[in-house]
Amino acid sequence: MNSRLRSLRFLPLLLLTPLIAWPQSTAPQAPSPESVALTKEPAIIQNLDVRARFENDGRQTYEIAIRVKIQSESGRSANGLLVFPYSSGNESLKIEYVRVRKADGSVVDTPLDAVQDVTSEVARSAPEYTDQHEKHVAVKGLSVGDILEYATTAMLLKPYADGQFWSAFNFSRDTITLREQFLINVPKTRPVKVLSPSFIPDIVDMGDRRVYQFSWSYLKRDLEEKKTEVDAEPRPPDVQLTSFTSWNEVAAWYNVLQRARLQITPEVRAKAQELVAGKQTDNEKIQAIYYYVSQKVRYIGISLGQGRFAPHAAAEVLANQFGDCKDKHTLLAALLQAAGIDSYAALIGSNTKIQKDFPTPGLFDHVISVVPQGHSFLWLDTTPGVAPFAMLQQPLRDKLALIVRNDGSGLLDTTPAALPFPAFQHFTMDGNLSADGNFDGKARMEVRGDVELFLRLAFRNTPEVSWKDLAQRLSFMTGFGGTVDDVSAGSPDDSSQPFWYAYSYHRPQYGD
Repeated sequence: MNSRLRSLRFLPLLLLTPLIAWPQSTAPQAPSPESVALTKEPAIIQNLDVRARFENDGRQTYEIAIRVKIQSESGRSANGLLVFPYSSGNESLKIEYVRVRKADGSVVDTPLDAVQDVTSEVARSAPEYTDQHEKHVAVKGLSVGDILEYATTAMLLKPYADGQFWSAFNFSRDTITLREQFLINVPKTRPVKVLSPSFIPDIVDMGDRRVYQFSWSYLKRDLEEKKTEVDAEPRPPDVQLTSFTSWNEVAAWYNVLQRARLQITPEVRAKAQELVAGKQTDNEKIQAIYYYVSQKVRYIGISLGQGRFAPHAAAEVLANQFGDCKDKHTLLAALLQAAGIDSYAALIGSNTKIQKDFPTPGLFDHVISVVPQGHSFLWLDTTPGVAPFAMLQQPLRDKLALIVRNDGSGLLDTTPAALPFPAFQHFTMDGNLSADGNFDGKARMEVRGDVELFLRLAFRNTPEVSWKDLAQRLSFMTGFGGTVDDVSAGSPDDSSQPFWYAYSYHRPQYGD
């Protein structure tokens, strides 16, 4: 449920009758579309209300209302089919209404008995790992110039953490929005933290409840802002909420979820003994187990919290030979423990920035592993499948992570900023230019670092009979417009050495 608010820009959710009598917003009257001169926009959000209510036991309710003016055929096409994602295992999602207001004042209602409930694409590819569903609604009678209104109520029936809640929310920056309001409703006596560096809320107490009201308008596309964001640090959510009071509480919660799944069964112990046979040092043992989990256990690409937070048992992951990030860590940790080596889970956000004084699980979307080594840690990520030992991908480097020790205590630490080896790209082309202007040569690329990971995955996921086509595309990407042949490459799985590939190159009429 917490991830729902983070992606509201893409979800058509709306408002039901309020759970309480909401106070009137103190936001100024929003300007009309005409006064903002936005006629070229495909669609404009005239009003968006998001109301989130949290209970002491961790239950949550989201009511969201939206009113969209359709201004072009592309806007009509984009809004003609509404898709409402939800988690069928512990959420309920009710579509309250979908209707179209015409310029003459008439209203066309879309019958809700035509709503289709389907399994989401990610659930179809990994049904054991997520219970994501979608409700699809084809909007009836929608035309250019109409006002589209729709509403849903989403309820978290089974809390992710008993007695705790958290959320993160971003205001619209993808679609012109004349008025947007976000309201948080919490028990007045419950200590909560609300973080909104760029927004000052109105705070209103109503009986035993406390309401935080945020307002926003997005009236002009800021292209310069988007341009500078490309290379900048990830922007934290506009509004965050958490009931956790410390990172130790967050770590203790996750430790409870994973503790029973780390059991060392006879099968896990036997596999560990097989992998470390003949290895003399701990580092050799760690590498052997790392490469097995990294390369032999297939990664299911589902981020932390997308359907569930608890991992599968290590023995189950070993038998299945596949798992998501938390499953692969669980198997790695169990195998290491069977070999006499401690390791811990590390929760990390790949595209978010964690605040040290704001404890929340809401910004973590990935689980990696750490092995304590004296006063430092060896950081391992088995999800890429072909990453060299101790290499973290660029989005995970120099990031705060929450290390969950086996006793349930937590530690915030920063991942390494640099690769564990020097990075390089070496490209050579030896050839001859004939008298008639044709060029023939032998090309070789050898790489270490982030580009290496991209190339290893590309060659590993491409059948060898198609390597010529892959090398042709890579040749074009590097600025060579001729044709390639006789492609060869190093083993994508042998990441102990730099990766290389080579090919013959021919380009007619190369000379002038």
